[in-house]
Amino acid sequence: MPTSWADSALNIWSGWNPPLPQVRLCRAALRTYCQDPATPPFHAFVAIMAWGNQVARSAKFRTAVMQNRADIEHALNDLRKGLAPAVAYDRWRGMLWGLGPSFFTKIIAFMSPAENVAIMDQWAVKALHLLYGTKMVHLSPPSGNGRMASPMAKNRGHHYADYCDHLAHLGQILGVATVSGVEERIFCRPSGPWRAYVHQHWQP
Repeated sequence: MPTSWADSALNIWSGWNPPLPQVRLCRAALRTYCQDPATPPFHAFVAIMAWGNQVARSAKFRTAVMQNRADIEHALNDLRKGLAPAVAYDRWRGMLWGLGPSFFTKIIAFMSPAENVAIMDQWAVKALHLLYGTKMVHLSPPSGNGRMASPMAKNRGHHYADYCDHLAHLGQILGVATVSGVEERIFCRPSGPWRAYVHQHWQP
């Protein structure tokens, strides 16, 4: 829940005006909440972090969020106005310590008014690499079981735009109207057959 995340990550539970949601938000409900003009931008940020289960790994993350709150809110408002994918990505790249591409693209996806952008998670990236036989996003060297890799910090806005363009093309083939909808479909639930296929066949 957003209240739980604010409590554990920021040490702030009460005093939010208006109050933060005290329920878990699904993807659709989170987008509605973030797109509502009545939702303050920092409330939306907290809700996105809670939905994605972003862990406050240290006091450094907490300090970075609180010290950069004004910049975060300004950047969130710019997203609500609408930014091109490459511009939005480069705006958020490196903005906040502890947020890599897999996480700050969640902010872009939920705050942007148009659904021509998506979360750039490793499983969606790997799926596109398999389906198109090309690599449009840099992934980190595999770790753990040899299959875990994440979008790297060296990716730039044009990599993200290329990723979104591939999703849009795939959407035309699948009959899925939005880029975010395509990403959700190819991300797949962890126990699903498509995830198992990607896990088995993706090569670094």
